[in-house]
Amino acid sequence: MRGVMKDLTGAKFGMLTVLKREGYIIRGKGRIPTLTWLCRCDCGMERHFITATLTSGNSESCGCRRGFKHGFNPKGGSPTMSCYRSMLNRMTHPVSFGYDHYKKRGITLCDRWRYGENGKSGFECFLADMGPRPSPEMTVDRIDNDGNYEPGNCQWATRKQQAANRSTSKYFNYYGEKLTVNEIVERTGLSKEMLRHRLLRAGWTVEEAVTAERRPGKRRSGMAVVYWGA
Repeated sequence: MRGVMKDLTGAKFGMLTVLKREGYIIRGKGRIPTLTWLCRCDCGMERHFITATLTSGNSESCGCRRGFKHGFNPKGGSPTMSCYRSMLNRMTHPVSFGYDHYKKRGITLCDRWRYGENGKSGFECFLADMGPRPSPEMTVDRIDNDGNYEPGNCQWATRKQQAANRSTSKYFNYYGEKLTVNEIVERTGLSKEMLRHRLLRAGWTVEEAVTAERRPGKRRSGMAVVYWGA
């Protein structure tokens, strides 16, 4: 009598984590049904594997250790790999969109993420440093907008967070937090134009800008004269 199959849910085999037990498959005519498991690779890709390939050590990744095939699968690929390849292309291929922009600014991609190290590919090193892509809304963002693509200077961020971190943004110390004018407007509900004038033109401190009352002044708008706060 066959023994009870061990539950592999949650077990780790190389880069693969077993998510759940799936159904049986039959390989070849007259063969015994084989149990399969749904696994997620550290790169984010999910695939099915039979018990024997997992426990024998023959399968330790979705295939990303052998190359980048799953990143180009038209039926679906790894979201993490997609972001990695996009970053790699714009930093290393002269015909890619954005290549000239980064080159002119002196921004580079570190050798660890480009070539790999200690027997790991560039993608495996990137994955170890960044982790899988948290959600479809997030892409790779440089914390220091003038810094390189390298460990310690990159994070997963939404488009809105990246927009606030673009090279034209200026940050202000808002009670211990590093915020842009737009973010201070969201916190306070004050006029964006008024804050921009006080902080960027008049040189006020953040505390002065957000606590001072509106002071009447004059500004011409066409033929009319309107009053506004400094």
